[in-house]
Amino acid sequence: MSLELKKAAGGDFYAYYPDIAMHSPYRRYSMIIIREADTRQSVEALMEQWKLSEFAVKESCLLAFPNMTKTSQDTDATVSYLKDIHNKMCEPDDYVFETDSNGIPLLKCMLNRWHLMNDTRYYIGIGKGAEVACELALAAPTDVAAVACIGADESKLPLEKLKEIGMPYQLLAGTDFPFADFYQDFFKKIRRLNTGKFGDCAPRTDFDAVSFDSYIEDTSLGDQNGMPHTWFVHKPARNGKLPVMFFFHGGSDNPMEAAEMSKFHELGEKEGFLTVYPWGSDTASWNCNYAPEGYDDVAYIHALIDWMKTHYPVDESRIYLSGFSNGAAMAQIYAMEYPEQIAGVCHIDSNWPGHRLGLAAVDPDDVIAFQKGKKRKEEFDYRMPVWYTYGTREPSYPVYRGCSQQLQYDFWKQFNNIPIVETPERENPHPCGCGVPGEVCETLVPSTQYPEHVYQVNRFYSGDEDHLNLYNYVMMHDKGHEVAPSDPVLAWQYVKQFKRDKDKTIRKVEQES
Repeated sequence: MSLELKKAAGGDFYAYYPDIAMHSPYRRYSMIIIREADTRQSVEALMEQWKLSEFAVKESCLLAFPNMTKTSQDTDATVSYLKDIHNKMCEPDDYVFETDSNGIPLLKCMLNRWHLMNDTRYYIGIGKGAEVACELALAAPTDVAAVACIGADESKLPLEKLKEIGMPYQLLAGTDFPFADFYQDFFKKIRRLNTGKFGDCAPRTDFDAVSFDSYIEDTSLGDQNGMPHTWFVHKPARNGKLPVMFFFHGGSDNPMEAAEMSKFHELGEKEGFLTVYPWGSDTASWNCNYAPEGYDDVAYIHALIDWMKTHYPVDESRIYLSGFSNGAAMAQIYAMEYPEQIAGVCHIDSNWPGHRLGLAAVDPDDVIAFQKGKKRKEEFDYRMPVWYTYGTREPSYPVYRGCSQQLQYDFWKQFNNIPIVETPERENPHPCGCGVPGEVCETLVPSTQYPEHVYQVNRFYSGDEDHLNLYNYVMMHDKGHEVAPSDPVLAWQYVKQFKRDKDKTIRKVEQES
């Protein structure tokens, strides 16, 4: 554990690192404490008074203490400085951010930094620091989960404006209070999602109350010479054979972060299905482009599915795949290689294949997963139910010809015998926003808790005699790169209709009788 003086854009700050592993399958959190003094002694006094060393270890929380008197008084500059602290507190001083040709951070960059998700950034302002914390919350609400104002002049705080944007805050008279109890009762209950105009509050998962079977660096899969893998399994309180949902994490993320984002295990408890959260072989991302220097993640998932069939009561006809971002690509790739195993895919926010910003800049014929999927299609006339969710604040919205979205959906439409219509150019996109409107278009507002979460569902139907709805492009309005609470719910409602028979065909579950 250490207290370090670090630099950020526009100033410096003290960062405190607890004595926990930097890289882990478990979540890490962050808290920024804005005080009035800039001295190291002021930090050490708070550390002692609030017992922050013990707290940071127990709660897996990194702490930052901005030195505000040395920064610009300009609001925009202050906001940039505070936001940059989150990056700089995660990184070694000599950290150099590098990406591959598709704009994805290099593995060494992912592994050599603390990973702090954007949904749990907490701010504490002491004295005049409370005014600064509120200023940031108003300027960048999707970057702030909640604010605590301590010993502040309440008349100078924009409390009504905080209420207008739904920003959780608490007022405390002074620093003499049990900090750990305060954190448990306030911050630990709140996440802030990158959805809606200002971000939306959502409850944090109480992982102490969730029953996961955790397989940490387990070598029992037998793939790639018995290399260790990590995955979490949740089994609902149900008897008999159960469907199973695999949810693949995004790039740089881990199994617990995936569980917090999707909450598929909570849905599985209600609906009666198993949930599996695997960690990529390199413990950072999925090898979606089959890089020769990377691990064979398809072999890993294949071995894990077989392992699940042996160790859990899996209904082999109802294996479903989902994932976020890089994990959404992995879900598709596995379904392309092994369609006979999978009854449905319901991925979220995939910007694969090719470059994730702007034109994909790849030839579909050069995408290895597409090649493998087409080969499987030649062997048997497969169908694959697909429910795909994307946000209107994502880089390929509105969808245009040549972007990753178009390459994805043209593949799945062809796979499912759905007529392909040419996607409009970027300069003249279709008003539907999704590139090509569905044969049936509908608007859903599935959540009473979040009435502003509006979904546009574009349904596409196969040209087969049964005319099944086998591809769905689902856009959530005002969603950034995020899993919204209704994303998994709507996805499950769709894929649960389907099963994969032993003869490799897709059948509606209710048609069994």
